[in-house]
Amino acid sequence: MDVLRAVAVRLPCPQCGQRYEVTLAQILAAQEALRHDCLARGEVECEPLFHAPLLAHDLIEEFRGVWGRLDAAARAQGGELRIEAVPERS
Repeated sequence: MDVLRAVAVRLPCPQCGQRYEVTLAQILAAQEALRHDCLARGEVECEPLFHAPLLAHDLIEEFRGVWGRLDAAARAQGGELRIEAVPERS
């Protein structure tokens, strides 16, 4: 499982107030674009750039590493690590 595609940050839209999700993979992709000198002058020209500062790159990479270690430990026991859908709290 690609945990970075399975885990997302749910955010409110500043314009309409509805909520949308940005996966950890999308955040890393936005950060990568910035690192490679993306020529866009802001989120108006490149919406994904808006996502780059949501979470620290190092923190996402640390999460990926911990997930990998947990997954390996589960597999060593004949299991698999999963993410279950949990109903939202009101």
